[in-house]
Order: sequence, then C-alpha cells, then structure tokens
Amino acid sequence: MNRLVLITLLPLLLLAVVWWTIKYLWAVVFSPAHALTLAVSADQLANAAFNGNPDETISSRANRHKDEELWACWLCKLLDKVDEAHCEKSEGV
Repeated sequence: MNRLVLITLLPLLLLAVVWWTIKYLWAVVFSPAHALTLAVSADQLANAAFNGNPDETISSRANRHKDEELWACWLCKLLDKVDEAHCEKSEGV
C-alpha cells in the first residue's frame, strides 16, 4: 500500500479512537461484558503497536516471555497484584 493512502487513513483512525472511547465508556456503565471485549481489542492493538502479534494480548505475550524478558516478568508481577495469575489466565488470548 502506498504511503499517501496510509497517510489519508490517519483522520479515520483518529476518529475510530474517539468512537472507541465513547463506546467503551458507554459499555462500562451499561454492558460490562462488552466493555471487556473492547478492552481486549485495545490490548491487542497495543501489542501490535509494540511489534507483537495483533491477535494476541500483551498479557499473553508477557506470559510467554516472562522467563526470558525482564519487562514481561515485571508486567506479570504487576498484573498479578491486580488479578491473581492474570498472565497465566490470558495465555492464548
């Protein structure tokens, strides 16, 4: 895909972020299950932005690398304080 097309997509992507934020806040109040789905989608986007698999969450990636990478070990320890065994539970997500 050429660079001009990619640049013209930027306003649409920014609009999508605004729309996602509105939908997420609405879902937190009225549909927590949907809010979780939206949170996972943002997690996968962030993982892709950090050169990970776009179909995987950061937690799942951290679980695979926690014995090899310092960042993954720290992230899993931090997430375990919020949700026990979070990285292990997120394996394959």
